[in-house]
Amino acid sequence: MKSWALSYYIGPVDGHDVLGLITTLKNMRDLKGPQFLHIMTKKGRGYEPAEKDPITFHAVPKFDPSSGCLPKSSGGLPSYSKIFGDWLCETAAKDNKLMAITPAMREGSGMVEFSRKFPDRYFDVAIAEQHAVTFAAGLAIGGYKPIVAIYSTFLQRAYDQVLHDVAIQKLRSPGPVRHRPCGHCWR
Repeated sequence: MKSWALSYYIGPVDGHDVLGLITTLKNMRDLKGPQFLHIMTKKGRGYEPAEKDPITFHAVPKFDPSSGCLPKSSGGLPSYSKIFGDWLCETAAKDNKLMAITPAMREGSGMVEFSRKFPDRYFDVAIAEQHAVTFAAGLAIGGYKPIVAIYSTFLQRAYDQVLHDVAIQKLRSPGPVRHRPCGHCWR
């Protein structure tokens, strides 16, 4: 246990050691006041293909885990991410004011090609949806045309920023929202 001089910090604890984690949680029951438990895990641990390529194995369709081979595309209609990524690159080639922002969802949002073709206009703000929206608002005020791609389940984190930093300011800052029950872009 590392204290960092904080009486409420416990950890880091190996999140893959289930029995050790259970023991730690049981011991925490007797502690008074709020506690901060720092659990460390490794993405894909225990499955070699996922350990070697965690991005590819982030969200996968049904596949045979013994082979580790993911199914090839059926060659059907392009995905939303592909259509969006192509549009983003085509539009950016014609408009040097276009900027792309994503909170750690480059692959899932179809921004890989854009990030390679226009690295100075691509911003991955990590897992910080609030910052992505406020950053886009600042770019819009500066005369740029920011596009923010956020999965709908994470957009709730930036709700105040959408209202206060974009909508009330009447800024034009479109952002595709993915994986949602009703499709629209906020402006």
